[in-house]
Amino acid sequence: MGVTDWTCSASQLGTLSAPRLPHFLTDNPLPHGYPWGKLTDTGTNPYSDYPETGVVRHYNFTISRGFIAPDGYLRDVLLVNGAYPGPLIEANWGDTIVVNVHNNITGPEEGTAIHWHGFLQHDTPWEDGAPGISQCPVTPEKSYSYEFTASLYGSSWYHAHYSAQYTGGVVGPIVVHGPTQEKYDIDLGPIMLSGKSWTPFQGRRQPTTDPSTQTGTTRSTSTSSRRCLRPTATRACSRTTT
Repeated sequence: MGVTDWTCSASQLGTLSAPRLPHFLTDNPLPHGYPWGKLTDTGTNPYSDYPETGVVRHYNFTISRGFIAPDGYLRDVLLVNGAYPGPLIEANWGDTIVVNVHNNITGPEEGTAIHWHGFLQHDTPWEDGAPGISQCPVTPEKSYSYEFTASLYGSSWYHAHYSAQYTGGVVGPIVVHGPTQEKYDIDLGPIMLSGKSWTPFQGRRQPTTDPSTQTGTTRSTSTSSRRCLRPTATRACSRTTT
């Protein structure tokens, strides 16, 4: 495994290898030339009016443990589909997003849940991903399918909302394409910024990308990331599927 593999895991986000993003996704109907039809950024209040495209975007996430060195210090982390940050969720304004989350956390086992930061969850408060408030945690070796509408557009992020799991690596970007007055010349995709140091406060060691030279790894304790839209709200325990 090379240096890039240890530092970035399977993620290409923030690198020149990351795919460029389009102005909007086109594998769907385009009334009046756009997925959202005649709605505009200046003439529409997205908090009260948004399109319903009828398009469903499906994603599958597996949460598991792994070892990477995000800032040169190899340690055990939590990964989404083997990557940190997790995969990009991409949709058009008004699309329905379905994310099937499988809990593969072992050694030790933990529950999990994911919050979709900035989504208003109109009519779907139970999909907010806050365990103990809007759902029960997804238990080990079980899955849960989140389903919600992209009623706002812009750039945001998702993160685990169980214990301190998002500080351990369960984070990723979301891009919802919507109307703009000016189009990007080139959209290089989201770059997630973190003010976190992965180095343990006790027993700091010299950085390494070689796992054979480093022992005694510990779990991460803090992180931060970009956020743009708005948080949302509540209901009691929801369904869990096998």
